[in-house]
Parts: sequence; C-alpha cells; structure tokens
Amino acid sequence: MQNFEQELQLNRQRVTSDPTSISAHQALAKSAYLNGLYIESVDSWVSSLMYSVFEHCSKLKNQIPQNMLPFPTMSQDMMGMLGMPNNQSAFDVSILNDKNYRQEIISQFFSQAIHLGQAILAYNQNLQKEVASLVVDSTPHLTLQQGLQAVKNEMEFYKARLITSNAHEISQLLGDDYEPIEHKFDFNNFFVYYASRFTADSINWDQMIDALSD
Repeated sequence: MQNFEQELQLNRQRVTSDPTSISAHQALAKSAYLNGLYIESVDSWVSSLMYSVFEHCSKLKNQIPQNMLPFPTMSQDMMGMLGMPNNQSAFDVSILNDKNYRQEIISQFFSQAIHLGQAILAYNQNLQKEVASLVVDSTPHLTLQQGLQAVKNEMEFYKARLITSNAHEISQLLGDDYEPIEHKFDFNNFFVYYASRFTADSINWDQMIDALSD
C-alpha cells in the first residue's frame, strides 16, 4: 500500500518550491484527498485551475492575428468563444470580468473540474444530500437512501481510482460490501457545472487580469 502521508509531504514541498506548477498542485490535490484533507484538496484544485486558465489566456493574448491563422475563415462566433474580439486584434483580457465567460473557460478544463467537484462533494455533507436528491430525481424508482448510497459509491470509486487504475485492484479496494446502485444521474456533468461556478467565485480574477495586462 502506498504511503499517502509521505506523498502528501513531498507534494507540499513541490508546491512550496514551485508555486506556479500546475502538475505540483494537481499532485498535492490528489494526495490531500487520499489523506482525507478535502479542503486542502479543493484549494489545490482551485490553484491548478487558476494557473491553467492563466496559461490558456496568456496563449490567447499572444495569438497571431486572424488573417495569419491557418484557418482564416474562423467564424466571429468562434472567435468570441475563444475570447478574441471581432476586430481580429489580440485577446481582450477585460472579458474575464464576465462571470459567464469565467465559468465557460473553467469548464473547458473538464478533467480538473471533475476532480474539484469530487473534492467539494467529499467535504460538503449538505451537498452530498442535495446530489442524492438529484440522483433520485433522475431515477424516480430509487429511494433517498439509495440515492445517498449512490453518492457514497461514487466517492468510494473515485478514491479507489486515485490509488490505482487496475480494475482488479479497484475491486479489491471497494470490497465485498460495495453495492452498485443503477441510476441515470451524470456525476461528471454535475461536477463540471458545480466546479465552474465554484471556481468562478474563488479565483482572484482582478489579480489575473492585472498580470495579463502587463
């Protein structure tokens, strides 16, 4: 079995020595989760997303002019989705003041948003109950208790997947008492939706805009 405490300390040191490293924050977020430190995991995923968004926007800011792109027929709508103004000039950082745009750009980092959603779910018991109700709404024949069990299963399965990708080892970690609950609720889509809203309110956007404006 892995030494999760040792990994946690090593990943904390990585973040301390390289605080802008996206991979370091992600590693810390995962090891924090495995040590039951869900708030630290949430904070680390938010940091990972923040630096990912900053890196993404930096690349957009330095985008070559539209008439020099390999696909010069890019539609105005597509340019807007990428944060590029219709006058074909560089990326306008002021668009980051738009909360809807913030959520949209965060949701593009699908995997990170799912991880963040899982960490939030783990520490927020009220959210667990809310999601259990959504599970029941998606599959009406389920009882609320079954909905809660489905949420618990999702968290247990996620933790096992953080430890190993081997299906047999995952099964062993889940144990004989693991009882799958069939439902139609899409946890991943919910995590991306919830995490994008959460992160849009958590990142220091003014600081990012200032940094991108330099």
